[in-house]
Amino acid sequence: MKPRLVAGFLLVSTSLLSAADQWRTGKVVDESRARYLAGVYNTGGSTTSSSGTVSATGRSTTTGQVTTTDVDGTYTGSSSTRYSGTAVPLYKVYEGLIVEGDDMVYVTQERLRWRWSKPAHVTVNGNVRYYVDGRKLHVLDDDEKEHVVEIIKQIKKEASPPSQPR
Repeated sequence: MKPRLVAGFLLVSTSLLSAADQWRTGKVVDESRARYLAGVYNTGGSTTSSSGTVSATGRSTTTGQVTTTDVDGTYTGSSSTRYSGTAVPLYKVYEGLIVEGDDMVYVTQERLRWRWSKPAHVTVNGNVRYYVDGRKLHVLDDDEKEHVVEIIKQIKKEASPPSQPR
């Protein structure tokens, strides 16, 4: 193997091993789903066209003070009508999770990009395994599938005061 390839493999395997050591257990406080209208897509349609020519000749006659004039000319034109088809709304779908850890509460969101995409299968008020990687939260759901969600907000938990003996 080439030295660069071996170094890259060692770097990736080391980061995976260190990520496995970082898993923590937290509690799912809430889960939500939101849909936002991103736009509207028109599904094709059809266009109908018609064209034609109109021709006329003219004459002018005068009777007393009244003059009658007929116009001579040709007009060629066309018209078209477009049927716009059906408007289909397009939505952006986000799945939100609130995970409470030992010292932080993480408010996250995961964008479900495809209709067949599945959000993290978690139980509200249940335990979940997670670790933080920068602005991303890796969550291991109830089906043991890993989901990478974006951290929107971090809330530092206040330390509870020690209990006083009575």
